[in-house]
Amino acid sequence: MLIAVASKTGTEVDQHFGHAESFKIFKYRKGNPLQVSEVEVEKYCSFDPDHPFRHRQFDGIAEA
Repeated sequence: MLIAVASKTGTEVDQHFGHAESFKIFKYRKGNPLQVSEVEVEKYCSFDPDHPFRHRQFDGIAEA
């Protein structure tokens, strides 16, 4: 199973998904996580309360 996490520090899941500029991709197998890549993304949240949901920005994450 692959899991994407947002992290400021690289050691904790400590960042809001919409504020992340990258996601660390982990492979989780038999109780052991192993970081396999990092995917840079455009920040999703603009802090505008009326911003639309932009599905296109998640395409690259799903492919990782």
